[in-house]
Amino acid sequence: MSLGRYGLAVISFIMNRSSVIPFLNTFLAIALMVLFCVLMCYYFWNNGFKNRIVFFIISSVFLTYPTHIYGMIIPSTYTAAVIGYSLTLVSLLLSEKWIKQNEFQLKFFLISTFILSLVISIYQSLVAFYLVLIFFINAPFFFNASLKQLIISLIKYMAIMLTSLIFYKCVNTLIDIFFIPQNAYTNNFFRWFKGSNVDTMHNLLRFIKSVIAGDAIYGGNVILPVITAAFLCAIFSALRDKKITPKQLIPIGMLCSAFSVNIAIGGYLPIRSMVSLPLLIAGLCGFISMVLASIKHSKWLDVCLAAICGCVILFQMQAVAKLSFSHYNASYRESVLAAKIADRIERKTDKELNDLTVVMLGQWHPSVDNEVILQSPTYNDLLASSFFSLAGNSLQGWKYHFMKYLGYSYNHPSEFQISKGEIEAYAMPVWPHKDSVKSLEG
Repeated sequence: MSLGRYGLAVISFIMNRSSVIPFLNTFLAIALMVLFCVLMCYYFWNNGFKNRIVFFIISSVFLTYPTHIYGMIIPSTYTAAVIGYSLTLVSLLLSEKWIKQNEFQLKFFLISTFILSLVISIYQSLVAFYLVLIFFINAPFFFNASLKQLIISLIKYMAIMLTSLIFYKCVNTLIDIFFIPQNAYTNNFFRWFKGSNVDTMHNLLRFIKSVIAGDAIYGGNVILPVITAAFLCAIFSALRDKKITPKQLIPIGMLCSAFSVNIAIGGYLPIRSMVSLPLLIAGLCGFISMVLASIKHSKWLDVCLAAICGCVILFQMQAVAKLSFSHYNASYRESVLAAKIADRIERKTDKELNDLTVVMLGQWHPSVDNEVILQSPTYNDLLASSFFSLAGNSLQGWKYHFMKYLGYSYNHPSEFQISKGEIEAYAMPVWPHKDSVKSLEG
């Protein structure tokens, strides 16, 4: 809750009521992503768009996009975020009559607003997912709408989102005042007006460029070709129609929406927080398929599109497999290191395990064979990394929680004990030297 994610806290409380098998959260995340794809395709089907090849393309591209692996490093959080996917879709569907048919019903507006505020409280970056979904889920409608209808629809969606943000902020403020003070973690991501805005803009553009070029995400090289193809389709459609219509604005709308949170904060987010990217790529692939199908529908065209997207999917699956193996390799080495540290500690003292207070200083980074960690480590803080690589006093607790998870329960040191340990550490050799662990009494 201290991170402003009271929705995540509620979901975590419900899911952690009893002991579960280790891979349950990952299984639930995958199952819920499939459910989201089914609901999305069902919506398209009910609204008259019934191209099964397009359904296969958007679902497969969405499910195999590599950023899912970055998020699954923290399974419980990512499961909650995936729950947010479906809740976002439900929020959009509840507001559909007002958006498209101008039939305003207060109860649906309030329910839609409440659900969206709950989504934001699960994971703040889901705001970008909501905005991308607006353009994607309404693509069949925008294909036949006028620019006036597009503008009015977007204004209504922004009214719902603004109301949801106000409600979220109010609840968050009450929690901050009466229950748990807010942590500075989320505020640290805001860059505007904290220095030179020119530098902030430069860093923001550099991040967006690295994502689009595929440099920030291993296996994300398909972004630039897909974006290029989508914009070419939009230009071709405009030339064919001899005017600008809402359907030509869908790609730029989705692209801007995907980076809307980054633009708002003026900086980068960890790749695991860029939850809108899988939907962006799937949406652009769907847009390309819809434009080509609207020009001339044929089975051969469907087969060619499926073949091209099949190659994209195989490429993404290979990246997912490599990322997963790389993280597994690093986790294994981390567990081995923890066991060695625990064994060395026990050899240095005769005290019981629960009576020991341990000060762990410094950092350790796993060296993974055939490592495929992304090319820009600045944007990746967890994948194939280690709890022992975390620096800063605010992150030291992660090391102790990890050791406890492995069965080594040590007492957390006080500030005085940490300071004393730092003084002693200056004269000590680093791990794995035999004297890198020292017993201090008192």
